[in-house]
Amino acid sequence: MSDADEGAYVGQRLARPEDRRFIQGAATYVDDVALPGMVFAAFVRSPHAHARIKSVNAEVALDHPKALHVLTGAEAVKASHPMPVYSYEPAQKIEKPAYPCLAAERVRFVNEPVAVVAATDRYSADDVAELVEVEYEPLPVLMDPEVSLQESSAKLHDNLPNNIGLHLVRQGGDIKAAFAEADGVLRRRFRMHRHTGSPIEPRGIVASYNVGQNALTVYASTQIPHILKTHLSEILDFPESNIRVIAPDLGGGFGNKLQVAPEYVAVCLLSMRLGAPVKWIETRRESLSAFIHARDQILDAEIAYKKDGTLLGISCNILVDAGAYLDARISGPTLGAGLWLTGPYRLKGYFCDMKETMTNKCPYAAYRGFGSTKGVFVIERSVDLIANELGMDRAEIRRKNLIQPEELPYKTVSGLVYDSGDYEEALDRALQAVDYQKLKAEQAALRKRGKYIGIGLAMAVEGAGWNTYTAAMARPYVPTQDYSTITIRMNLSGRVTIYIGDTSMGTSHGVTASQVAADALGVRLEDIDLVEGDTAVTPYDSGTRAARFAGVVIPGVEKAAKSLRSKVARVAAHILEAAPEDIEIRSGEAFVRGLRSKTVTLQRVAQVAFAEVWSLPPDIPPGMEATESFRAPRDSICVTWPYSVHMPVVEVDVETGITKVLKYVIVHDCGTEINPMVVEGQAVGGSVQGIGGVLFEELVYDEDGQLLTSTFMDYLLPTACEVPNFDVVHMATPAPQIPGGYKGMGEGGAVYSYAAVISAVADAIEHLGVEVTSTPLSPKRIRQMMRERAVVAA
Repeated sequence: MSDADEGAYVGQRLARPEDRRFIQGAATYVDDVALPGMVFAAFVRSPHAHARIKSVNAEVALDHPKALHVLTGAEAVKASHPMPVYSYEPAQKIEKPAYPCLAAERVRFVNEPVAVVAATDRYSADDVAELVEVEYEPLPVLMDPEVSLQESSAKLHDNLPNNIGLHLVRQGGDIKAAFAEADGVLRRRFRMHRHTGSPIEPRGIVASYNVGQNALTVYASTQIPHILKTHLSEILDFPESNIRVIAPDLGGGFGNKLQVAPEYVAVCLLSMRLGAPVKWIETRRESLSAFIHARDQILDAEIAYKKDGTLLGISCNILVDAGAYLDARISGPTLGAGLWLTGPYRLKGYFCDMKETMTNKCPYAAYRGFGSTKGVFVIERSVDLIANELGMDRAEIRRKNLIQPEELPYKTVSGLVYDSGDYEEALDRALQAVDYQKLKAEQAALRKRGKYIGIGLAMAVEGAGWNTYTAAMARPYVPTQDYSTITIRMNLSGRVTIYIGDTSMGTSHGVTASQVAADALGVRLEDIDLVEGDTAVTPYDSGTRAARFAGVVIPGVEKAAKSLRSKVARVAAHILEAAPEDIEIRSGEAFVRGLRSKTVTLQRVAQVAFAEVWSLPPDIPPGMEATESFRAPRDSICVTWPYSVHMPVVEVDVETGITKVLKYVIVHDCGTEINPMVVEGQAVGGSVQGIGGVLFEELVYDEDGQLLTSTFMDYLLPTACEVPNFDVVHMATPAPQIPGGYKGMGEGGAVYSYAAVISAVADAIEHLGVEVTSTPLSPKRIRQMMRERAVVAA
């Protein structure tokens, strides 16, 4: 792009400058960090799903010539506090079971860490870990969340007599009146299976304790460097001012790396014991078995409706398989599933009972879309089934119930406050883009030839930037109102650096923040640098999560850039002997409005501000820096409300059970678009995760709690061969409550794609006498459904 006029960068499809280092192999991930004297850690993990630890013997392990130290659970428990758990509602009570960094008395899932060893090299560390002798007493195993609730079942935690870690109830409107008015009630059990985000870079940490300075420096693969720093201080009883967390380049996170990893705490303890840097990089088997799991919920729903297709109310009981411990973020995915049950529709009543039940599985936590994926699945699948019962078109029953533009802002009966948009227009654009009527005719013709294609349809309003949560710890460290604080500095050369406290994980912060700052400040895009993820130099921030960057962080960037621009204008006005209000700044130059000949470069302005302070009036302070904060509105649990309509087209081979996605249409509205190319990447990437989650990915346990899908040979991810072409249609309704109108897109297609792909598969095969209300829809599962209906011979 040539020298840009003011406002020229926002809205442009600009390449990401940060891509250069990734393409060239020059990125720095945690595993690339090498410090003098660094040693390596490996974990001793439980082979049992549930057992009492009778003894841990490290004598043989410490005889290994390269062994340096063994830290056991009994020692770690004395030196640290349990992991944190967040509350997403002020009055929410969590019966928090202690979640130690290393198990000391009991193990509660396979591969739970019970000790950590240090050795001089990575391979020797694995050898030393194998030499640690642990004696276990096996205990009864609980793998079914419904069995876990039974009074006769074993109790996994002493403070949870009924194995329920969290119980929430939400209601709104008049649910009794809604059901009393109904002509019919759809009752179904829905289930989404257990799977996870599988970032290509697993967890990793280098912890370096400096004895002389009593300082702890942590390089970690994390989405929350500042929050991690705060929690490490709390967990380790260590001065927060003496901790520095650096999140280098991140190879994916998807919400999984919002976790305060128990292993990170253990590695910090190990470094503090040794007084040396300690590195631990997770293996893929560890990642799949002991990182975090997600999605697994049973949802028993009742939806009241009238015979003309009017939706009246929804009641739902949700049971979450929480696994062995309550992860810090678990209440969010639970609450999210319940709140998103109302969809983009006008309803009169709502009730939801949510329980998190403990089992002997890896703990359950955040994954892209949070809990909304399950709520959207339930309401969208229910609307399809009601349409089938009434003989209505699926698109038309949605149109009948959609919230209209003039009703916005609209408070749903579940308490969400949608901001702006036109949901019906988005539906119409999707139908047009997929050529709905023609496709339905083709579908009917193909069925006569024994080919089964399905047209999926799902729509929702996606919350971006969760506002309401706090830490259920001694001190409420985590912000309960989202905000951003941004620092922008100009150096003597006139280059600009933006300092942001979160970290990018493929979320394009470098280009989008620079586009907004360049327009607001009047500099060239190539003259802007971005620093993220280092708690020593960036302002406090709650991290990369919940699609908050555009709606919360970007307004802070714009505000700080405008503040710095004001400072630049004052100094330039002094140099040019003009009034500050008459100064314009474009393409790295300041000039007097209407007199372009009276120009000064920003480099010269910076030189005066830094090195010729004596020449400035006393009311202009030295330097060239601005720090500003933006507080998110608090009228709803989320800050902004993007929305989308997804329409995939699939073909299902009922003999093999294989589903092929033929095409995929997305219509989305994320408010003002900073970079449409980035927006498309988020929408498509999230949708691919939905395709994988429905058709391929599954975490499978046997009855003894052993994970059967612990490598990518067994846990299948979609490849380029399984991903269709996407047609992305852009709409833009600015968020009225956010400066700039940005809404966010990070949760992307994941919120919608699960329901959309399920809808498509159902549309392909339900006329054969089956009904789709659960996932996965793998070849094995589809063949099973066909056999049960005697469509395909066993």
